[in-house]
Amino acid sequence: MQFWSGECQHAFSFEQFVTGFWQRYPNPYSEHVLTRDVIHREVVDGRLVTKCLITKRGKLPSYLERLTGGRRETLVIEESVLDPEARQLVTYTRNIEMQDILAVHERVVYTSHPEGPRRVLARKAVFAESQVSAFGGIIAAFSVSQYQKRFTTITKGLDYVLNSMYHPEMLVKKSEIQIGYSKSPCKRLSYFARLIQTIVFQLRKLFFHQHPIMPCRRKLNTGLKAKTL
Repeated sequence: MQFWSGECQHAFSFEQFVTGFWQRYPNPYSEHVLTRDVIHREVVDGRLVTKCLITKRGKLPSYLERLTGGRRETLVIEESVLDPEARQLVTYTRNIEMQDILAVHERVVYTSHPEGPRRVLARKAVFAESQVSAFGGIIAAFSVSQYQKRFTTITKGLDYVLNSMYHPEMLVKKSEIQIGYSKSPCKRLSYFARLIQTIVFQLRKLFFHQHPIMPCRRKLNTGLKAKTL
């Protein structure tokens, strides 16, 4: 079994956060989430209990695709318990298909930050286990590493939804966040200039790596010219 945990914060009140949490899909950072449907909801002892069915799609390494028959979509159950009095939201998420190949369980606890009423603290933990002989540890480790890579992206996606609801003026397009691309002609030219400069640098690095004597020749010739003058 593989395990990982981490924390993040959202700069919103608990009430704002919970309202946005139910509306977090779709967003520009959750293209792997295809559908989300509420299949059960009830109030138990003053707490709101919700169960959702989520369809996700992800990229798999070739050895995993052979085990799944090339299938990349999977069904996930998300159960949540909202306690408004304790100002706490707890979610439990697990896949319900192909659990013999890979079983992933996630638990997240959202609470008001102890240092400020307008911040929410999220504590996340993920467990992954595989029953595949010889490769189970590798498969589980891959799943946890992918979760770690998406950790920041998931946080950005939720913040994007919250900002769209409460601070729309702060929204920035995902494309501009990721690669610095802008609709402004000047900024766009600057971006492409940096891109071309990087490509030229890499080509020179590759060329001189294959012909290490070339830089020395250039310096030697420069020195000779200076002496003659």
